[in-house]
Amino acid sequence: MMAQFCELISINLNLSEDLVKKYFEGELQLWHTYWTNEKEIPKPSLEAFERCDSETFPIIYNCFLILLTLPATSATAERNFSSLRRLKTWMRSRISEERLNGLALLNCYRNISIDCEEVIDEFAKSKRRMDFVL
Repeated sequence: MMAQFCELISINLNLSEDLVKKYFEGELQLWHTYWTNEKEIPKPSLEAFERCDSETFPIIYNCFLILLTLPATSATAERNFSSLRRLKTWMRSRISEERLNGLALLNCYRNISIDCEEVIDEFAKSKRRMDFVL
């Protein structure tokens, strides 16, 4: 797992992977020493991230960024795929990708209220595709 972190961080910081691995091991020791001297150790990772200095611990800071962006569960993604299965039925098999993406987003975020006046204003600003021939 450390090798994967080092690979991701070396790409993020534009450094060689071996250098990042050596630096990461030293930084982990420093991080451990830092927390052994502290009286109160934070429980959630967000509190530890807030107390992590990006200049002093750049690799650990990047590890926290990766850790905090990972979802806790895959339930949201599974729900969205289930709703996509309901949206793309045989009746909508010829639907364009852009429209299907729009329908899926509307379905996933249906709790957000939409103001009809704003939608009308957006359509009024866009160019019309129809050309009338007389």
